[in-house]
Amino acid sequence: MEQIQGIKKKIKSTNEMHGIVKTMKTLSAVNIRQYERALESLRHYSKTIFRGFHIVLRALSEQAGSPGNSPPSFFPAAGNGRRKALHIIIVIGSEQGLVGRFNQRLLDFLKEKGNLVALSEGRLRSVSIGYKIGGLLRNEGIAVNEEFPMAGSLDDITPLLADILQIIRVWLERDNVGRITIYYNRLHQHPFYFPSSLTIYPPSPEELNGLGGKPWEGGSLPVLFDQPEKILKAMIREYIYIELFRTLVESLSSENSSRLATMDNTEKTIGRRQKELTAAYNRLRQTAITGELLDIVSGFESITG
Repeated sequence: MEQIQGIKKKIKSTNEMHGIVKTMKTLSAVNIRQYERALESLRHYSKTIFRGFHIVLRALSEQAGSPGNSPPSFFPAAGNGRRKALHIIIVIGSEQGLVGRFNQRLLDFLKEKGNLVALSEGRLRSVSIGYKIGGLLRNEGIAVNEEFPMAGSLDDITPLLADILQIIRVWLERDNVGRITIYYNRLHQHPFYFPSSLTIYPPSPEELNGLGGKPWEGGSLPVLFDQPEKILKAMIREYIYIELFRTLVESLSSENSSRLATMDNTEKTIGRRQKELTAAYNRLRQTAITGELLDIVSGFESITG
């Protein structure tokens, strides 16, 4: 009977764990859908940002007397040709567990694509988002200059971005920043995600090239109420903001996809364990019943002689 009671307790705890896993799966699936809708909205906003770049670069091209071109001097090349330009990397990992190799895959990608030797020598500056990825970076001997907790929801992204952008703004004004690159996990199609990188400063020449010479799509040309150079700086800040926001949302979506895949595997394992425990319980119970019946028969036979 003690064995039976022990298995009953195991079955109960396994069922409770199964319920927790199903709840986590549901939450992850709901979060993924929420992040997908947010990404769609961000794509529309990003188009608005580039329309702003379009009109500003057009004004700058006309001002420079070279309509149809986007003069390279409008955007700083990496380091502006000066030595020891600062390269800032922002690594977005996870704050919570149960995400499989989510952080390790990102670290492996960074080790393959990023110049970690330069980082260890101080020519690069690192910002980690998510304490787990920060710990992995330190294990590789990489100093983390700034560390932030990863947002747990869309509502947490805005205050997180305010803190990160404040640090970046100081570095841009004080140091010779040549490049800002984000390393993050990008969702491809559930449950598949892949590590990726994105340079957000300076803005991509491929995307901005020739914008100043393209015709305006609207019915009337917008009017600038300030110097184009000032507006351009504001547009670059907005571009950095929206790209950081987008990569944070994509990372959260990838994290939840990874967690959902992990929970799928966990649920299958729990299901197999439930079957094993149920089978063991039934065998022990049947053995106990058979033993009780044999005792009854033996007792009856001894009485009736």
